[in-house]
Amino acid sequence: MNFQRTVNSVLTVCLSPGDHPTRAARKRVYVAAPSLAREIRELELRLGYKLFTRHWRGVSLTPAGEAFIDEARKARSHIQRAAERGAAASRGETGSLILGHSPFLEAERLIEVEQRFAKALPSVKIQFRSAFSVPLLEWVLSETVHAALIALPIESDEIESECIWKQTLVAALPEGWPLAAKPVVSLAELSGMPGIWPAKSLYPSFYDSMEKSCQQAGCVLQIVKEASTSDELLDAVGNGLGFGLVQRSLSLRLQMKGVVFRELSEPRLLARTGVAYRTDASSRNLNALLQVLRDLSNCEEDSPVRTPPG
Repeated sequence: MNFQRTVNSVLTVCLSPGDHPTRAARKRVYVAAPSLAREIRELELRLGYKLFTRHWRGVSLTPAGEAFIDEARKARSHIQRAAERGAAASRGETGSLILGHSPFLEAERLIEVEQRFAKALPSVKIQFRSAFSVPLLEWVLSETVHAALIALPIESDEIESECIWKQTLVAALPEGWPLAAKPVVSLAELSGMPGIWPAKSLYPSFYDSMEKSCQQAGCVLQIVKEASTSDELLDAVGNGLGFGLVQRSLSLRLQMKGVVFRELSEPRLLARTGVAYRTDASSRNLNALLQVLRDLSNCEEDSPVRTPPG
């Protein structure tokens, strides 16, 4: 006997479309097909109790039959829902999208992304996870996150990236330095001065890119400390350990004791934040996120639009 097939047959007989389970369980059931009657008897033998009471007008469900049919109906419903949810997940239409982000990214940007994504896909909730560049890239590759907002550049054949935001960098100087008296400083003037830099182990590509840009501008770096966060970097600057480079938006909203912010003369340095995702990624949720980010982007001329496959 095929147990599942027999149960489905019994459910079909007992539950017509639109039937409430209690009403259906109490109604009189007519079983005409000999094959189905035989399967029901075999099912009852296997269960060890009667599902139906047989009489001259047909059969009716026993109390045990009522309980069995009710639970079997729920089980079939769960299986159907599981199949539908699995199919939706295979299309990337799950109820949430996980977005990794750098701890350097301003909270205001994350809030705006969340609000716009909610308008684009109201049924999908966006979840944020913060980490530094190296674990973020590992999360993207392992599909722990669907995408990540991360400092550019990224060098990986398995990861696609697009520039979303770019910001000018300014110099953070100890207020006691002679250069702090100038309204604008050049990178060449900072050459050989002690510097505070984002930790290379946490931001390897960004570290190398900024180091190269400084060297091209005539600034030979003398890094005395590596910092994990903006607060750590500025705290070191305020204590006179050296200068740092920070995003202009950070300088506008922070007042740190012992720190002054100064514009850099040409050539100016830019920090770029982009979205990273697997090159083979394909889902409705990801496409919606990318569209939201492209709408927010201020570096369209720097990054051609790419669309994930599918």
